[in-house]
Amino acid sequence: ERKIVFKVIREVLKCFSKNLGNKIYNKLTSHYRKKRENVIPNYHLHLISKINPDVIIAPDLSHDLPEKYNIMNDLHEVMYYINSEVDLEVKKAQEKDLERAKGIICVTPQIAHKFYNKFYEEGKVIVIPNAPLLSLCPKKTNFEGSDKVKFLVHGNLHGDLEVKEYLSVNFIKAFIKTNSKAILYLRYMNNRSDQVKDIKKLFSEETKAGKIVFLNPIHGGITKEIQNTMKEFDVGIIISPVNFSPMYKIASPNRLGTYLHSGLAVLHNESEFVKQTVQEANAGICFGESEEDIISKVNYLCEHPEELKQMKINAYKFAKETFNYDNYGKSLIKMIENIK
Repeated sequence: ERKIVFKVIREVLKCFSKNLGNKIYNKLTSHYRKKRENVIPNYHLHLISKINPDVIIAPDLSHDLPEKYNIMNDLHEVMYYINSEVDLEVKKAQEKDLERAKGIICVTPQIAHKFYNKFYEEGKVIVIPNAPLLSLCPKKTNFEGSDKVKFLVHGNLHGDLEVKEYLSVNFIKAFIKTNSKAILYLRYMNNRSDQVKDIKKLFSEETKAGKIVFLNPIHGGITKEIQNTMKEFDVGIIISPVNFSPMYKIASPNRLGTYLHSGLAVLHNESEFVKQTVQEANAGICFGESEEDIISKVNYLCEHPEELKQMKINAYKFAKETFNYDNYGKSLIKMIENIK
């Protein structure tokens, strides 16, 4: 939405002066890009300056950048090129930008193969999931549980879908019918305060009874302090809106890395990359859409404490050894070094 506004401003200003329109647009987008670059991990700055200062990593397509630059496109979870909602001319422009790029970064192999397979086969695509830096991984040595099993939903709400549809409300409706050992903790971003109020109203009795606990909202991204508080929980929950957008089926949600680095088992719905990662780590289980299946999976984790403990150990081990930016960033370093 922000980028659309920027482009409208540019086109209006270009009616008076083409140079002025482009100058203002570049100023606006450079501020946006700097903001994006400061999101973990900050490889845009330190890797390029140390390895190959002639490379620019653009968090978008490259048509506004001069031809003299060596461009890598950090497309992240953006599904350009084969987007059915854009017209033919836009697709051609997107393909031209991707042809120009020296490298393309996206967050899951599913996105790489589905949307950029042509470039993947050419060796231009690398996959770097949304995995935290190792420096954010809290020290954790105790994986024992207590008499209660603490389930955590952490992160953003996906707009009205969370309140009106399956995502949060239906999950909570099922959860309140589970084993008495299970406690659900909810910690959302503060930008969805109205929707959080709606959820609190729906489950006020369960909140009073202690089955549901609303934690203070978080302001901004993951910090080491927040990551440290998360290691006290047992299970991290990922409820991806896979029925509403194809992106969520193959995306890399930030909370996956956050849970693994905190040594939490992961309880998740059918999202391809999340499922693949959790299975590889042997660090959690997948639940279906039915209320019965949600109840069954929550109860299973409550009734098998030793298995849950091993999942938590596996999650932490997988995060330290594999699912971290320090590991995945090696492919980026190699690609940057080879760009001429």
